[in-house]
Amino acid sequence: WEYFHRLWARLMFLVFIIPFGWFLTKGMFSQRLLPRLLIVVALAGLEGFFGWIMVASGLIKRPWVNAYNLTLHLCMAIIIFSYLLWTTFIAFKPEGTRKSADVMKKNGLAFLWTMVGLAFVQIALGAMMSGTKAGLSYPTWPDMHGSYLPALLLDTANWTAENFQHYDSDIFMPTLIQFLHRNTAYLLSILMIYFVWRTAVDTRKAPALRSGTIALLSMLGIQVLLGIFTLINCNGGIPVVLGVLHQAGAIVLLGVLLFVTYHYKLTFDTTN
Repeated sequence: WEYFHRLWARLMFLVFIIPFGWFLTKGMFSQRLLPRLLIVVALAGLEGFFGWIMVASGLIKRPWVNAYNLTLHLCMAIIIFSYLLWTTFIAFKPEGTRKSADVMKKNGLAFLWTMVGLAFVQIALGAMMSGTKAGLSYPTWPDMHGSYLPALLLDTANWTAENFQHYDSDIFMPTLIQFLHRNTAYLLSILMIYFVWRTAVDTRKAPALRSGTIALLSMLGIQVLLGIFTLINCNGGIPVVLGVLHQAGAIVLLGVLLFVTYHYKLTFDTTN
């Protein structure tokens, strides 16, 4: 899998850089798109560097990569994905038809960006879940072995730099990561459902936005179920297929959320 991952990264580089160079020499980029694509090139180079740091962390003492480096590598990938997706939205639909300013609350866009930020944090926590194999510690739902908040998280003696650094040697870090991952999921789900409910009437006037909110709610349900099934099947081993589907679901959910945010901005944000 690592070999395939490396080859795929190189293929992505070739697929992007060759057409990019061709379009650049032909002057086919707009003034708005060119700076954004140059930023993508820079971020991709940085991502390759972080990837090597991650791989190198698995070549010393232990045959698997450091969870923090894994999370850093995934977070950079998510930033590139989000930035490139937003650039794609701009390329395909640079302008929108604005409605009256009072159709939705003025803080609607800030609410959406808050959800985007939370989704990013949740994906990062998911990477830590994977890196620390946290699912093996509490493969139960909705409780964590009979309690909402495990007692060891309330013991201040466990909150040491040693436990954060050497997460393999103590159950504290996997417990903390799983607790945060669960509760961020609950919070994000509540916020998304609230947003879709609150905007149900007004989004009928914007077909793309309406379709986006329906897709958002649908993908949220799928992702929640994937998360639960992945967790309860962590009994004795990591269910790799479910884990990969859960991670893929997170990317799709983030993409849909960005789609909704973009079309909301086009339709209702009178400041742009």
